[in-house]
Amino acid sequence: MASQSLRPDGLGRVRMHCDPYLTGRFTRSPLAPLLAAVAELPTVSAVEVFPDVTAKSYGLPSGVVIETRGSNPLVLPAAVPDIACGFLVIATGILPNRWPRQKARQAWARVVSAIGVTSPTRRVPAVDIDHILTEGETALAAPRHYLDPNPSEQPRAAGDPSLLPREVRRALNDHIGSVTGHFVSAYTAHPSTAEETGLHDGELVLVVHTGAPVLQAWAYEALHAPMAERCMDTGLVPPDLVAQHAFGLSLDDPLAQDWLNAATSAVLYGHANRRLVADTILDILNAHDPLRAGTARLLRHTGHGWHHQTLRADLGPTAGDGETVVRSGRGIQHLPPARTGEQPRLTFVTGGAATHAYLFQPGPHADRTCHRIGHGTPMWTHHPPLAHLRDQPETQTISEVARTVQPAAEQAITNTTHNPDAWLRDLANLELVAVSLETTGLARRAALLQPWANYLEPKPHARTPR
Repeated sequence: MASQSLRPDGLGRVRMHCDPYLTGRFTRSPLAPLLAAVAELPTVSAVEVFPDVTAKSYGLPSGVVIETRGSNPLVLPAAVPDIACGFLVIATGILPNRWPRQKARQAWARVVSAIGVTSPTRRVPAVDIDHILTEGETALAAPRHYLDPNPSEQPRAAGDPSLLPREVRRALNDHIGSVTGHFVSAYTAHPSTAEETGLHDGELVLVVHTGAPVLQAWAYEALHAPMAERCMDTGLVPPDLVAQHAFGLSLDDPLAQDWLNAATSAVLYGHANRRLVADTILDILNAHDPLRAGTARLLRHTGHGWHHQTLRADLGPTAGDGETVVRSGRGIQHLPPARTGEQPRLTFVTGGAATHAYLFQPGPHADRTCHRIGHGTPMWTHHPPLAHLRDQPETQTISEVARTVQPAAEQAITNTTHNPDAWLRDLANLELVAVSLETTGLARRAALLQPWANYLEPKPHARTPR
């Protein structure tokens, strides 16, 4: 099934990568007219919508790629405000279900103590923060506890920490080694086949999800607000869209350049910080003398917030004179096929705080999205969670999955309260996304990840946009 263009519905250059059911849900949602209006802005050449599209408290929706094109295309900062976000995913080789329950709880309590941003026993790595903001994880020594067989996916461009005030760099240094405002999860993997995925049944998979809320808050005050004001002055974007965070400036504007440079430093910080957090966690888990099925190895380390700028020289002979393309993706990650001689390139798609998750591989039509995929669960279902699915073929699948994963969810070690209604909602939403990805041929499930432990970290005390 091909991805669907929404041009016949009056939604301009919006293109859906969803099955008919989720496409219908989107066209009836408030996100449809918003993104249709964004698609009509000057230099916007495409808006692509993925199955896990969802509204956010600030910025444009997640699960969306926006492309601007021309001699001086728009840069839309609120298309990706959480620019440092990403997932580091490690197959640890540990078989945690053979640990006594008390031993498992003790190990995870030590993890939380070592990475909690307000924990008095947090392990704060000794790093040169300017070096991190310039070079990212390449500023660090090689990983201590796992094999890293694939090339780094962090940006090749160097960051510019001189843009950031001293107090911002100090706060970033204070929070490094923690997952401020994000989460760390551990799952037991249940692969479709060991040969295809390289995973052992029951093996612990560690997921570190971090961003940089302090940097995001600074960018909101120092760059987003003045960019919105200048956007209003120039008349590039209608006021009602500016109010919905669809503001932007031309690429040659100094504020736009500052935003892109700051975004590069943010992404590099995110990559380095996830590495440091993973080192700490694996240090602790290994100290608890776990039973092993194999050696720990990196599955993926990828960002899901990004701006890519491509110059005419890289666009080929069809590019216009002096043409540049700027692509922005929020909640979007790459879904690469494995290269010859490499281990499988698995991509993590998260569920809710206490649900299962999946590892995906490319499907037969992955090229239709340039091998891109969303990063997690949207908020499609509401009250009650499954009411709108009664006549849908997915209902039976969702019920079967719920019976399979519920025991693990109820026993997971977590610092969050288990809410059965929210859990069922998140489970249904994740399954809707998975069914859509497989129906459209964009991706296929390679492994089910059962929840084992989760730590959701409170956000730091910094002013953030609402």
